[in-house]
Amino acid sequence: MDLTLSSHLDLLFKTLDRMNRGAVLVDHNLNIIARNLEAKRVLLAPNRISMASGRFELTGPDLQKELISALEAALSGKQQIEERELIIEREDEFLRPIHIEIMAQSGETVRGQLLLLITDLEIDWTMKLSRATSLFKLTTKEQDVLQELSGTKSEHQIAESLQISLNTLRSHRKNIYAKLNVSSRLELALLLHRLS
Repeated sequence: MDLTLSSHLDLLFKTLDRMNRGAVLVDHNLNIIARNLEAKRVLLAPNRISMASGRFELTGPDLQKELISALEAALSGKQQIEERELIIEREDEFLRPIHIEIMAQSGETVRGQLLLLITDLEIDWTMKLSRATSLFKLTTKEQDVLQELSGTKSEHQIAESLQISLNTLRSHRKNIYAKLNVSSRLELALLLHRLS
């Protein structure tokens, strides 16, 4: 890797670290050339991604086939964006998945190399909830309710999970909606999604 490319890659990796996005540069055989700190953290977490013996792999033959197909699509240069993305579901159904976007590198010195951008949606969502709590000055209890409202549980399940009555939950929800200026869980999800 030449010096200019190395310094650009270092800058990109540092930027992505600040954004809590993993980045792994691999060759066409999935051998890892470089990775940022966030990728290392994501890859150390219990999930379906492995870096055994310096290779980027997804556990399970079906996931690995999907990865290879997406890599081939990215290298061919004739793919739709959806063909360059993978969603890795977690074994725990209550955790959000890991998203991988595959980008083919262009230029003579990097031909055949792919940049894998990795977003741990669980960490990303947790940070958005934290930002919302700070920006909109939510109480600790409202933060707990917000976290539950941003998921897929029903109100009855949320109240039971938080060990509060349905009326108390609805009171907290009303306060949260007023502070965030939203009127439904859909609007709440869209607002949280836009927070960066």
